[in-house]
Amino acid sequence: MADEQKKEIRPVAHGRIKEKGLGEKAAEAFLSEDTRNVKNYILWDVLIPGIKNAVADVVIGGIEMMLFGSTRGRKSSGSRGGSYVSYSSYYDSDRSVGGRSRVDRGGSSSNYDFSNILLDSRGEAEEVISSMEELVKRYGEASVADLCQLVGVTSKFTDNRWGWTDCRDFSYKRSGRGYILDFARPIYLD
Repeated sequence: MADEQKKEIRPVAHGRIKEKGLGEKAAEAFLSEDTRNVKNYILWDVLIPGIKNAVADVVIGGIEMMLFGSTRGRKSSGSRGGSYVSYSSYYDSDRSVGGRSRVDRGGSSSNYDFSNILLDSRGEAEEVISSMEELVKRYGEASVADLCQLVGVTSKFTDNRWGWTDCRDFSYKRSGRGYILDFARPIYLD
């Protein structure tokens, strides 16, 4: 934190946790972080290199056709005549995928979904956002635990490590029985 003084946070709203329906629970179980990791792996470690190899084969084959009149047989990189795929890179936690680091920081920002915190009034939602903006302005950051304290919801220990250093994307929206917070994904706070 920028300022090492103790944060004094009092609840400004009474948030209640909206129970998830059966469909939401099933979707959450099947579309977890593991699914996202598999998609990233398939895209960055399988599809893109495959496309690059296909383009290179077409270009090299075209050049050979122009120079020699026909393409010559090329040796494949695998020992059995097939292509070689190194699966060890999938487990390399320090690799970067698509400009994002795979380093695990003991949690994930995608685990945070604030749409299940239901506030009774627009005034409460505005007060929570105002308090969060004040925390960012005063301390340089606001954590998920701070948000939980503001709405009177229990937080986990790891909620202190995730939060925001910028309050541009703090908003709320009307829901069926109240208002829900619409915040950007929290980042890992060092």
